[in-house]
Amino acid sequence: MKKKGINRAMTLLMGKIRRQVYINLRRKKAEECISSRQGECLRCATCCRLLFRCPFLGPDNLCAIYKTPVRPRTCQMFPITERDLDDARIVSGGTPCGYRFNAENPCKSADRHGASAGQ
Repeated sequence: MKKKGINRAMTLLMGKIRRQVYINLRRKKAEECISSRQGECLRCATCCRLLFRCPFLGPDNLCAIYKTPVRPRTCQMFPITERDLDDARIVSGGTPCGYRFNAENPCKSADRHGASAGQ
């Protein structure tokens, strides 16, 4: 049981690191990935509880800064790839995300198998 919790935490930690790399070092690629995203945020707060609870998440489970310019870019851009949706499923308890990626997702193979440095 303890090992399962450690594996879950490591998966979510790696997801946070992956998103930061996309947002801060591979912005064009992140924007390309997001261009194939469909749907909308359901404001379920699942992404606000990946690894730890966001300090801006209120007791009503709503983001206190959702419609403000200070909302972190990580939040604004989530999900960047299908892998982010996988991370959300770990936390959601079955609640589906309102986003999905179309079949022509330019990041699908790179995200699943690790992007090369040239991409």
